[in-house]
Amino acid sequence: MKETYSYKGFFQDLYRTQGAQLHFAPPDFVSAETCRRHQEKLRDKLKELLGWDRLEQIDRQRQPQPELHRLWERTEPDGILVRSLSTQTLPGVRMPFYVLFPKDWQDGERRPVMICLPAHGANKEVVAGIADTPQAAEKLKRTPLEAYGRAFTERGYIAVCPDPSGFGLRQEAPASEDISFLGRRPFDPLGSSCHVLSETAEAFGLSLAGLIAWDNRKLLDYLETVSWAETDRIGCAGFSGGGLNIMWIAALDTRVRLAVISGYIHGYYDCMMDTHLCSCNYVPGLWNIADISDIASLIAPRPLLVENGLEDIESGPDGIQGPEEQFGRIRNVYKSLGADEKLAMSMPPGPHAWHASCYAFVDRYL
Repeated sequence: MKETYSYKGFFQDLYRTQGAQLHFAPPDFVSAETCRRHQEKLRDKLKELLGWDRLEQIDRQRQPQPELHRLWERTEPDGILVRSLSTQTLPGVRMPFYVLFPKDWQDGERRPVMICLPAHGANKEVVAGIADTPQAAEKLKRTPLEAYGRAFTERGYIAVCPDPSGFGLRQEAPASEDISFLGRRPFDPLGSSCHVLSETAEAFGLSLAGLIAWDNRKLLDYLETVSWAETDRIGCAGFSGGGLNIMWIAALDTRVRLAVISGYIHGYYDCMMDTHLCSCNYVPGLWNIADISDIASLIAPRPLLVENGLEDIESGPDGIQGPEEQFGRIRNVYKSLGADEKLAMSMPPGPHAWHASCYAFVDRYL
């Protein structure tokens, strides 16, 4: 008999026997009240795991209130107005973001808003379609569809495109240990600092997923203060790691009225130690209580579109079957809440990519 020295079987058995303790897999129908009670219980537990209670305490102690900085403003050749802003999200922590206004937008006019988050290997410039660096220009040439923030603006929405924690301008300085062993490397605006931020946050009982979700919560706070945002029509969209972060903020904050999650829905068990291996995917204790479908189901009954390419390697070893199974569980929650028509899954041919199949769905509901 061939011996195995891997932990994978142990972890899989642990997940099967003790994982996802708050997993909610209703049959075709349970009462709406049962669904809502479960959502409330799970949402509270997830906020606890993410460390939001501690972040709220820190935030309450902050003085003075966060100050918005306007860095620059310009009108692009296509008529889109771009504002570069930053705001404080935690003491000593600032988040830069772009706001893109449609070319026919008039000062003082309110419009629906789409918050658009980048994937790994991208940043706010890519999502906004702004080629201000050689790296962003080359990325946009290779994957032009990833400028979905700009695409939403061209459809009449105001797009808000931030650098999440550790992305773009928010990357951490190289550690002296890395410099010693790997040498100094030029700054890559499309890089990220997920590894060092995740491990440091976890040592404080926090998580990078929780910090990024907190940033987006503060972005929603900001949108409630401006004259141009229709606050009852705020949606969010993101691809891959951006889809991960869209899932979290839409699940936790009901001010998000619509969500598009592209290239991310999968099963924790199916993908264990195989795909979605960046440390930003992991929250201490999460797999003890929930699967992806449970988190995404907290978006119900608000409109949700899930997009997974048929050949997306990130779907896991079973291919598109994994995301389809997760989607089926999400759909039963939507059915029980009488909102089945507000849920859609797009499975276009192709690899791990933003396939741009969401725009008619967003137009319909936002």
